[in-house]
Amino acid sequence: MADLSDAVLVVGFTCRSLAQCANGQGFSPLVIDRCGDRDTRKAAKMHSLWLSDEDITDEAIDDFLNNRPSGLDAKSCFPQFCVLAGGTENNLHLIARLSRMFPNMMNPAQYLSMRCWKNWRNWSENSGMLFPWSWELGPILSEPDDLPRTPTDSASDNAYLFKRLDQAGGLGITAWNREESPLASPLALASSNGIVQERIDGQSVGVTFLSSTRDGIALGCTEAWPAQPHPWGPFVYHGSVGPVSLPEEDWQLLDAFAKNVTDASHWKGLWQADFIRRGSQWYLLEINPRWTASMELLEASTGLELVRLHSLAVSGKLANDAWQKLLQNSQSSRIASSRCFAKRVVYAPRSIEVSEAMIERWWHHRLPLESFTNGSDTSSGCWFADIPNEPMQFETGYPVCSIIGVSASTEDLKIAMEERHRLEIEYLSSSDSPE
Repeated sequence: MADLSDAVLVVGFTCRSLAQCANGQGFSPLVIDRCGDRDTRKAAKMHSLWLSDEDITDEAIDDFLNNRPSGLDAKSCFPQFCVLAGGTENNLHLIARLSRMFPNMMNPAQYLSMRCWKNWRNWSENSGMLFPWSWELGPILSEPDDLPRTPTDSASDNAYLFKRLDQAGGLGITAWNREESPLASPLALASSNGIVQERIDGQSVGVTFLSSTRDGIALGCTEAWPAQPHPWGPFVYHGSVGPVSLPEEDWQLLDAFAKNVTDASHWKGLWQADFIRRGSQWYLLEINPRWTASMELLEASTGLELVRLHSLAVSGKLANDAWQKLLQNSQSSRIASSRCFAKRVVYAPRSIEVSEAMIERWWHHRLPLESFTNGSDTSSGCWFADIPNEPMQFETGYPVCSIIGVSASTEDLKIAMEERHRLEIEYLSSSDSPE
């Protein structure tokens, strides 16, 4: 392999935002994902589809990297590091393969540590945060008479939730009815990877962190789009808005949390944590050790080059002067931005065949990538992303595309995005769109 490369291997179920951000920072993204969206392929130097019944073997990765198109030089084809997107953090076989190929990548044990809910509880409590009352499902199923009851000091009067820890994007989260026999429930099938947890109401936010050999730091915060009805459950991810402005004491709390996680896990690179914020109280829900859907919004609003920061962190180059410079820059980037960005996922309202005409409509009603990444552009507008590459069938509830918007006003942007989303759902639901 080449000694110096600008290539980065990007692997995940959907990699559009990561590929675009990497491309915008001068990297050559080589993408393996399951969606193969048109804008993903445009941003990628090379792209390969990851079929749902396919395992990404060492040989498959080698073939992908070695079979480069004519005209693409070696410097753009031999990546020095790999970044994972959604749907990969629990695939330890894949992580083991990739960590053998990329020594700077975190190993499966570190991913396991970052995905362990008992670690989440310890790290949050040691940082002055809170963690919802939680129970492993296995013991509950073996002793049905010992069902969870709301503790006297609980912050919630609501029902409990069952959460599968091997799924992402709000999937695998359902209401837990303690009055029903758990042994008769299909949840018993997932007893090895699920927990029962009290539901906490409040502001749902995601915080992006960076860990290095020096320390950990919170880079920015976004808010989840309010919950919407969905056939797969009430907690399916519908989008994000950001950045969220926080008081200094909250940033100090988040920085302390980042340090505790970094010291305990020895993680290096980007990661994200989901929280419920209730006034000055922070409840940790989950840690995602990968690129997340909201990071592109944070990058666009703050000007931080997250992929570059990740590459420096995993290679051990964010130390001393470089880390101090990041700390200084982060203080200003965490101040309220002059622009707000939002993402809204468009899910199929019914079974629908997306035609070439629909794809072209989305493609030509989008702003160029430069309008998204150029910090001097303060114009408002909405455009489409995650656009299918070719005509295909979408069943009810499947993600069809996304809407991304920018405005100087958070409230104006939310209103505009809701209207744009409503019009798009009407369009997909209408008799004029192909069945």
